[in-house]
Amino acid sequence: QSLMSACACSNGVQASGLVALSSLLASLASLTTNYLAHKRALFHWTQIQLVNGLVGVLLCLATWTFQRCFSDEQPSSLVSSDVWLALRCLLGIVETTAATVALSKMDMGDANVIMFTNPMFAGVIAVVLGQRWHLCDSVVMVCCLAGVVLVVRPSFLFGGPYTGDEALGVFAALTFSLAVACGNLLMNTKLRDASVVTLAFWMSSGMSLLFLPSAFVQPSAGWHDSTALLLLGPGVLGLAFQFVRCQGMMMVTDVLTVANLLYLEIPFAFLWGVGLLHERLFFTSVMGAVLIVLACLVSAHSKRNQRVAEECDVWISTGGETVQGMNSA
Repeated sequence: QSLMSACACSNGVQASGLVALSSLLASLASLTTNYLAHKRALFHWTQIQLVNGLVGVLLCLATWTFQRCFSDEQPSSLVSSDVWLALRCLLGIVETTAATVALSKMDMGDANVIMFTNPMFAGVIAVVLGQRWHLCDSVVMVCCLAGVVLVVRPSFLFGGPYTGDEALGVFAALTFSLAVACGNLLMNTKLRDASVVTLAFWMSSGMSLLFLPSAFVQPSAGWHDSTALLLLGPGVLGLAFQFVRCQGMMMVTDVLTVANLLYLEIPFAFLWGVGLLHERLFFTSVMGAVLIVLACLVSAHSKRNQRVAEECDVWISTGGETVQGMNSA
């Protein structure tokens, strides 16, 4: 049974670690975007998206060339006619664009509390697809959402000014939430063996073409500012977290596990806000961050135990024969 436990959880632990690392990278990308477009108002959100796309194209080409020249295994072709891959690229463009709009129109806390309603969408999709829904899933998601609210202290719940621009931000945040849920579903089902480099290349190429006119149409006060180099931050960090997250999602068989682990981005963003932006420290924020981390740990442990129990049952029912073809959640 101990051998089965080790086999059952090895991929799950690695996948969970990748998703958690992607949350760290995503929080840094969000912090940089919010600083450039909202706090300092140096760049229009379309200009940030243009740079994100160009950086992504260059990094993907460099990665593909390196793999082709120095790797023993030849990389997948950058040309693909896979309809599911094209749909995932479209969702990726919608996802990153919506996140940039939300972070440029709203405070980082308000944007995050809305964007991280995506596990609710993921949960509904999972149930529609026939995945089992346990009581633990419901409890963990409710605890995580409560933790998000406590950490970010959104103005529409805790008071504060509300501007007209935030209406667009709210719509963008909800769009991001739905796009993330659908994108996770595709990576978890139809694109488990897809090339992440190919996916990122076409997604970045689409963003570059879509937002190229913004460099000439939208005025900007930041091109000559010393902080203009920070524009590379969202592009590099964004591509890195997408790459790591896609790798993790391909290894996880349970959409709800991924959805709960994505909440780890909130405590990271909370730490950057207090440590780097010197935002005021609230007791409720500390409690919310702790609640999120504990809920994610409970979710991961629960899923591991469920999967180990299932594989042990199969092991016993087959008379001790080796169980293959089952990936750990």
